[in-house]
Amino acid sequence: MLTLRYLFSQHFFYSALCCISIFLSSPIYATSISLNMLNNANEGLNDNTAVAPIGGNIGITLGQQRQNVIHFAARLLEQVIDSSVPITIDAEFDALSCSSTAATLGSSGPSSYHYGNASSNYPVTNTYYVQALANSITGNDLSTASDMTLTFNSDIDNNNDCLANRNWYYGLDGDASAQDIDFLSTVLHETLHGLGFLTLVNVNTGSRLNNRDDIFSLMLEDHSEGKTWQQMTNAERVDSASDDPDLHWIGSNVQADIGILTAGTNQGHVRMHAPSPINSGSSVSHFSNNVSPFELMQPSLNQPANSIGLAKALLQDIGWTTSVGDKPIIANIGNVEIINSSPTNISFALLDNDTDITAVNISASSSNTNIIENSGITLIGNQRLREVTVTPLSGASGIVNITLTASDGSNSNNQIFQVNVVSNLTPSISITSPATNDTILTDTQSFTASANDPEDGNISSNIIWSSSIDGVFANGATIASMLSDGNHIITASITDSTSNTETFSINITINALSDNDNDGLNNSTEIFLGTDPFDSDTDNDYSSDFEEVNRDGNPNNYSEGIDSDPNNPDTDGDGYKDGFDANPLIEDPPEGNIPLLPLWATSLLIAFLLLAAHRKTKAHD
Repeated sequence: MLTLRYLFSQHFFYSALCCISIFLSSPIYATSISLNMLNNANEGLNDNTAVAPIGGNIGITLGQQRQNVIHFAARLLEQVIDSSVPITIDAEFDALSCSSTAATLGSSGPSSYHYGNASSNYPVTNTYYVQALANSITGNDLSTASDMTLTFNSDIDNNNDCLANRNWYYGLDGDASAQDIDFLSTVLHETLHGLGFLTLVNVNTGSRLNNRDDIFSLMLEDHSEGKTWQQMTNAERVDSASDDPDLHWIGSNVQADIGILTAGTNQGHVRMHAPSPINSGSSVSHFSNNVSPFELMQPSLNQPANSIGLAKALLQDIGWTTSVGDKPIIANIGNVEIINSSPTNISFALLDNDTDITAVNISASSSNTNIIENSGITLIGNQRLREVTVTPLSGASGIVNITLTASDGSNSNNQIFQVNVVSNLTPSISITSPATNDTILTDTQSFTASANDPEDGNISSNIIWSSSIDGVFANGATIASMLSDGNHIITASITDSTSNTETFSINITINALSDNDNDGLNNSTEIFLGTDPFDSDTDNDYSSDFEEVNRDGNPNNYSEGIDSDPNNPDTDGDGYKDGFDANPLIEDPPEGNIPLLPLWATSLLIAFLLLAAHRKTKAHD
């Protein structure tokens, strides 16, 4: 499994604990890349926490922004790698290890790796290739499973105890501050490991996987040993893995591009990461930290990456077919509503793997010049984050498709977005609480939403609430209601002064009157009492929650001095749990307190005594 680590400094460190990884792909063959988001509702890649768009990422929830970054990384690599085989990626966010000084940023791993005999299509026989590369070389999907899995640390976001409040940066413009971690660079780095930028050799023992070479290790050589890794013994490979600066890459494509480096070479070769002592999570499977200018595939991330750099040449060395020229890409802009009385600025991000971003030019055109003329579209900026200003014709309205074309002089790519030109803008509305797919166990439920209108301002007090089961039930920004048990679609709607209406809906389950733990108390009552609605004996005192609060004949409340406390296993503090205490409300001395057995224990004891008596009778017979 491939993991990323951060150690408390200004650098973010990657590691490859288990020489295994993932994949992405192609423009020539128009390879499709599908993403499976593994997280459940309201978590990770489906986290519905509201956020503001940032750095060309138009997502308005945390989950949307995370997904957008992964999609953008996939699109960039599609311009680099050529493959006729579709690629499937499983992705998720999950809580990984994290402290104020160190964290696992993420991990990645392929589903498998493959080798072939002399009659196969592999360039080198009896040599392992990671699955994505093997698929591309053979032209076949060699496994029904997804090609890889990416996991990223969800604890990094907004956690003061995790990396001293450092967070992921989800912008697509490379503008992460020193306090934040560029998520796009992290995704690209991990994906490149999955494409094959790693060895399958165990660097701690020098042993090869199943005693076979992998294609990456065939490109490794050590100056002091005077051997390639294929020629070395296990012990020699262990020595070489910590033999900085003599461990280096000998692939011809990297050699051809070595002139871009000003440091990090040795005798005409690019140095590989070989620190002493060996770091099993990063040694060998990265370029050296001494390489300069910065390369994405160094073990530490000290700045956002603008391209995959020398990694493209390394991919060619291990067998990938790559594009002759990489097309620029423009991030998804989404559908936009603008007013017809004034210009509107819309930001967007772009990236080009093999061309300086300042050399990428953008042009624009309108699908309906009766609403937006081509001259009414102007472009601003020459960096990764740019703006398009759209000015509709006065009084015009309707839907227009605007095409942005990015060109680097050799290759171009389009991005189309839809503009709805109106005379009055639609209000916006969102439900902030509860979250969609929440389950509510109380008989009274609280709801909060906000609504704003560009012309009318804050109109949250006019929100109307409705349920798919109970119909319209309230109005206002924050309300309390008593809805029926069941699966509800809750809709908050708002209408502005010109009758423009917008809605926002969530799915929730209300389960207040059910008794999940079958103890005789409904869920809402248990929440009121502070007991666990999923545990019939919250305090583990061998007396059920119902038995404890029903001593006064009313199970709907706790009457101190009459009921035993369902949240205290020893209500009277005499050393006996309430279920074994003849007087759970009176602190009796041990000799005056005869422990009682609960019904189930009494039944079990009686059965045991009857069985013993029966056996004794048979013995006498």
